[in-house]
Amino acid sequence: MKDRVVFSKTEPFYYEATAAGVDKGTGLERLCNYLKIAPENVMALGDQANDAPMLEYTGIGVAWGML
Repeated sequence: MKDRVVFSKTEPFYYEATAAGVDKGTGLERLCNYLKIAPENVMALGDQANDAPMLEYTGIGVAWGML
């Protein structure tokens, strides 16, 4: 199961499970491809470690809080 599912703890009481290879960065990449928007023209904001792939994908990534 470890190869197929990734678990992340985003709050002391909150866990997320996603398919391996799927994260906020890959989701944003698919959306940008669909909308024909270059990642350097996108800004993302995040406050948890699971936001890192999304922030790295964009032209401007802003992190605050727990990250």
